[in-house]
Amino acid sequence: MDEKDDYTLNRERFEENYAGFVGCFPALEEAFNIAFSMDIPKRYGQEHQIVVLCKYCRDRFYDICVMCSQNRGDGTSPLLRSLFEGLVNASYIQKNPKTAEDSMRHMLISMQRAQEVVEKHNGKMLSGEEKKPLDEAMKYFAGPDGKVPGKRTDWTADNIVQRAEDVKLSHFLAPAYYRPIEIAHPSMMYVASQFKIQDGEGFLFRGAEESNSQRVKESLIMSHTLLIEVLVLLHQTFGNQVLKPLIVRCEKERLAAWSNIARDQ
Repeated sequence: MDEKDDYTLNRERFEENYAGFVGCFPALEEAFNIAFSMDIPKRYGQEHQIVVLCKYCRDRFYDICVMCSQNRGDGTSPLLRSLFEGLVNASYIQKNPKTAEDSMRHMLISMQRAQEVVEKHNGKMLSGEEKKPLDEAMKYFAGPDGKVPGKRTDWTADNIVQRAEDVKLSHFLAPAYYRPIEIAHPSMMYVASQFKIQDGEGFLFRGAEESNSQRVKESLIMSHTLLIEVLVLLHQTFGNQVLKPLIVRCEKERLAAWSNIARDQ
């Protein structure tokens, strides 16, 4: 059996096991198509950054779905954390408009550093044409000396936890931020949680299949929940009234899907 067949079989098994979740996609896709259909007036301003980050969140959600369809639940940890951080940062910029350009500046500096790493360690020199989009964007933020100010480890004095608290998303910190970190960099407590007690046989290590299946469900539930929050943020920011009933529908379908899946399993 070749790799393509494995992929197809895994996807079909996933669609069967999570049919209710898969059924939520039409409304989600319609909502995001509407949410991203508006014109963003100011380049690199608050609204521009919110849209960029919300699109990033949507893309991470789809990445998580692909990983989960192949029963690779543990591999979703960095994706789930990235989705959460994108939502927090977009919400923070919505509440603190003056930080929008700081966020974009920091993103561009990070991209520039990534280019330098590619050239230094991979031996690949990027052409002027390849560098042009980033160079032009950097000029937008350059000071009188031609350099881009603000080279620091983050774009705001508040760290991600403080930002989450500021925008009232701190209740997602444990499942969407700390738990993914724990899985990627396991503590002794997490390792111990992977053991189970079986009568007459003492402690047994959970099989990879069981562990991944558990992570698949956790990641899908959490990412689906966060994605609704992304839609709510877009509605709050741009006031598109067509989006409101779709968000209500998406939330009802989310609750029904996971209630049914929990009951079936």
